Amino acid sequence: MTTKRLCKDCLHLSQSKYQPCKLGLPAVIEGRDVIRPNICKTKPHKNQKKIDYKKLFDATADMFQTYVRYRDKWTCVSCGKVIDPAISGARWEMQAGHYISRQITNLIFDEKNCHAQCQGCNSESRLLAMNLPMYSSKLVTLYGLEVFTYFDEQYRAPIHNYSEQELKEIYNLYRCKLASQFGISYGKDFDCIVGKMEQL
Repeated sequence: MTTKRLCKDCLHLSQSKYQPCKLGLPAVIEGRDVIRPNICKTKPHKNQKKIDYKKLFDATADMFQTYVRYRDKWTCVSCGKVIDPAISGARWEMQAGHYISRQITNLIFDEKNCHAQCQGCNSESRLLAMNLPMYSSKLVTLYGLEVFTYFDEQYRAPIHNYSEQELKEIYNLYRCKLASQFGISYGKDFDCIVGKMEQL
């Protein structure tokens, strides 16, 4: 009976058919069998909750942004360019552009702050291309000048950190909106992420 060496991440069994332990727990070799503590199967990775939260946040953002594209008929709020959602790469060509940066989380899932925007207008050079003024003009048309007062209030407000429950509610809200308003069934690839969070 001998113990095997550890690599920097986990038990390294380079000459064995057995998969390495992802938790870095020592194992004991007896003949051809690998014996590991039972905790190896049940103990979550110390960073797993953080990883799962990021996946849930990204899935929620993707669901919201998909709704925004369909709501705006895949038409750029700045230049008016229209993209056919059926073409390859349509989601890259037509993005969901935030008027106030996504770093202001209070407004990241706010429908007034996010509109379909082509990749060119949503790029870092959009200020030089005068796309932001065109975006502003469209916002005035849609919501009136008071929308900028609202944005200013949210910008100055304390940063909001979304709970897991809030993210799940936003995810499900926009999944339902896609289905009811546009007949779009979207999000199957993310449902397992949302369901997994409910079990934590």
